[in-house]
Amino acid sequence: MFYKRQVRKAQQRFPSGHSTVQPTTINNVKIVPIPVLTDNYSYLIIDTTSNAAAVVDPADPEMVQACLEQEGVTLEAILCTHKHWDHSGGNKGLRRLHSSCRVYGNAMDNIPGLTNPLSDKDSIEIGRLRFQAFFTPGHTVGHMVYLLDGKSIDGPSSLFSGDLVFLSGCGRMFEGNATTMLASLDAVAALADETLLWPGHEYAEDNLMFAAEVEPNNTAQKNKFQQVLQQREGNMCTCPSTIREEKEYNPFLRSHSAELHQALGLQQEIEEDWIKFRARVLEEIKDHPLDRKSYMVREEDQLVVNKIVTEGQDEKRHAFTFPWSSVEGFISEASNLLILRILAKRKAVPENMVFLSFDTETNLCTSTFKELGSRNQTVGREVMEVFGIERAIHSEKDLPTMWHFFFLFDGHLASRVQIGSPVTMKLIQMPLLKEKEEEEQKPVFEKKPLIWEEDMHLYSKYLDRKEELKANHTTYVRHHPELKAIMADFLQFLLLRKPEDVFTFAADYFAPFSSQKHLETSFQMSNKANPLMKNN
Repeated sequence: MFYKRQVRKAQQRFPSGHSTVQPTTINNVKIVPIPVLTDNYSYLIIDTTSNAAAVVDPADPEMVQACLEQEGVTLEAILCTHKHWDHSGGNKGLRRLHSSCRVYGNAMDNIPGLTNPLSDKDSIEIGRLRFQAFFTPGHTVGHMVYLLDGKSIDGPSSLFSGDLVFLSGCGRMFEGNATTMLASLDAVAALADETLLWPGHEYAEDNLMFAAEVEPNNTAQKNKFQQVLQQREGNMCTCPSTIREEKEYNPFLRSHSAELHQALGLQQEIEEDWIKFRARVLEEIKDHPLDRKSYMVREEDQLVVNKIVTEGQDEKRHAFTFPWSSVEGFISEASNLLILRILAKRKAVPENMVFLSFDTETNLCTSTFKELGSRNQTVGREVMEVFGIERAIHSEKDLPTMWHFFFLFDGHLASRVQIGSPVTMKLIQMPLLKEKEEEEQKPVFEKKPLIWEEDMHLYSKYLDRKEELKANHTTYVRHHPELKAIMADFLQFLLLRKPEDVFTFAADYFAPFSSQKHLETSFQMSNKANPLMKNN
């Protein structure tokens, strides 16, 4: 079963969970994030006065049960935000262990083990805990979020948002359109600013990088990104944020913002409804990913570069040509990484190391390298020594663009940071390293019967070859019309005689054809018998 395999893989990879978490206690209520799978969060909410508890989205029932036993509490309810297996997969498993436990969710979403169907703004009580369920379709047709009422615990409310809202992001619109999702997001934005946000995934770092692409001059986003970087450097959970924070930097909660409209280059049309315009903004954000590709090829004595920039639905193409003699000493980005790995393994960068490169506008310029020395960096749960190299691209029109690369001792890239930008990448898990003495084992592959009709690549090649042969044979027959006459005569005699031994009959029939003169005579006779062949 797919679900069980994914749970097992995640447990093997992250025996203690993908992130380090800290419980939050608000008076007599304790909220415990449970890191499950590779980036999901379940949440255990405990009324410490009665030891009654509810869990939100228990994807891994074993992890949740271990947390229940550690806390010594009784599970009374499962609050399920939606049907996807990485949120609802553990419902039935937990109910087998806790038969009186109720499973809440929306009936439209086909929640596994559902016992208590919910509608918009229904209330749920577990001990002193008071929840209100909100119907928030868009990600799925029956998505729900759960608001823990702060008044009942004399503190801020808490929103458990599933896949509707993340820190600086929102869920994909699998079963809804932009207008539907906008209404659901507006329900979240209308909550009190101090409401704590507990999302279903650890997506903060990637989402903030995306927000920087969408709205690059947002100061609140930049400050939050630095905070999240520090948290993730220590593998810390980034939850919770607050509704106030999200409205400052989450682009999906800022569809009303003039600053965001300006950043996206969007303007409300004169007769365009405000809601429709904001839905259009949401669509633009959703389709905003920026993709840059460059293709380089040598054509005789020139280097031709084709650059394709895709931003949302907009694609721009540019072509550049350079004399081959002018690019001597040029290195591509792939070659650059290879050079950096070699330098990192040697732990030495030669002085005055200069190569040709391209800047962001595809102008030829120089790139230089500088040694940064060694430092410690956390990779997964291990602290490793890494060696750093700075690379700078010196454009003639702009300030230098610099990156800091840090490598493990074996040459693996551990992190890369663009200076002055939120663009960064990090190694989050130690690679499997082979001992030097270990003899490389040859892989053993199971022999399987080849059913070539089910192999799309082979079947495509077969069809191509079939058409090629068909065309070749047709051309050959058209160029040799005597074939039709010979075969027609043979079949006529064969059917008249109807011999028992067809092979012997054929051998006797075609034996005289070994004489070229006889062949030509036979062909001429066939033409006289078939006047239609004269024009071929």
